Amino acid sequence: MSWPRDSNSWPRVTKSWPRDTKSWPRVTKSWPRDNKSWPRDNKSWPRLTNSWPRHNYLVATSINDLCAKRDELHKQILQEEEEKQKLQNDIRILTERLAKVNESLSKKMASRNEFDKTIAETESAYMKVLESSQTLLNVLKRETKSLQERASN
Repeated sequence: MSWPRDSNSWPRVTKSWPRDTKSWPRVTKSWPRDNKSWPRDNKSWPRLTNSWPRHNYLVATSINDLCAKRDELHKQILQEEEEKQKLQNDIRILTERLAKVNESLSKKMASRNEFDKTIAETESAYMKVLESSQTLLNVLKRETKSLQERASN
């Protein structure tokens, strides 16, 4: 038999421990987490008459420990989800700012290109005016010489 991939179609357990851990049996004595320091003799164990209550006690302590770890992990998950939401909001705000800056930058670059084009056309026209004025000056000098030569003859 292969297990289904999604957890929604897994078989459901009809009876389980209550979700709230406050109604679970609490243990009055906590045991060390490493197996080396656990008591090896029966004198150190809580006063239980047979092995089933001892096993129940161990199961209850294990479940309580798991619930405490789960609660701590749940708190961490909630904190990280909150941080994730804040970061996503920051990313959204920065993305909007980037779009506005890009739009402004493209408008300014288009304006600069128009300025460059106008400056180039103006410089070209100015150079033509300078060439024409130089030509006109040369013609004027030549005509002035020729008129002076005619006047002196």
